[in-house]
Amino acid sequence: MISVQNLTVTYPWSNQPALKKVSLQLSRGEIGLLLGHNGSGKSTLLHCLSGLIPRMQPARIEGECGVSQKTGTVLQDSDIFLLPTVAEELEFHLYNQGWPAKNVVSDYNNLPPCFNWVR
Repeated sequence: MISVQNLTVTYPWSNQPALKKVSLQLSRGEIGLLLGHNGSGKSTLLHCLSGLIPRMQPARIEGECGVSQKTGTVLQDSDIFLLPTVAEELEFHLYNQGWPAKNVVSDYNNLPPCFNWVR
């Protein structure tokens, strides 16, 4: 379930919020479509839902943003990744989900079964 209530997000370098009083709710099994012009806050909302904001990107958050633990971010341009290897991308996901650093694997041969990794 995804529940967002009156979410306002303001980045430290801006006086204007990137999102202002956004609310939405999706139940399990529902599919949502997020549309908007460049700069309208789509990525900011998705980053809040995936936990990148505020864990990896500082921002002032007002309101509520609740989501199940099984979320992540997939970039729209598949040619661009944040990190140089698949293993590091997967490690980033584990860090983003709040796994302790000592439990995050560095060898993708030992990835947890939840990734269904096939070589």
